[in-house]
Amino acid sequence: MKTALKKYSINRSIDQAWDVFDQQVRLARLRLSTKNIHKLRVSSQKLEAILNLGCHVQPSTRSKNIILMIKKIRKNMGPLRNIQIQAKDIIKYKNNILDKNKQHAFFKFMTKQKKIAKKN
Repeated sequence: MKTALKKYSINRSIDQAWDVFDQQVRLARLRLSTKNIHKLRVSSQKLEAILNLGCHVQPSTRSKNIILMIKKIRKNMGPLRNIQIQAKDIIKYKNNILDKNKQHAFFKFMTKQKKIAKKN
């Protein structure tokens, strides 16, 4: 009885994890954002973990092949995720430089105004 309950529970967990993974694949294909890629990688890790657990309860070649496929997908998404993070960092860096330039221009303007005020 316990084995049947474990199989049912694991099967239900696999179904839920697969649904989440499938949804994340669809979202990532619709909009290739850092958030969607991150969620896809996380959902693939969860699905892989549950499938590994299922393989211990009821070993099957099919599950092992699916696990290998999921690992390949996540491995191939790694460089994309890295590029997305680097792009975000570059944008932040660029914005900081622009902010510093604006601050410098404001400081320059105020210094000029101070000199004008002293003359008057």
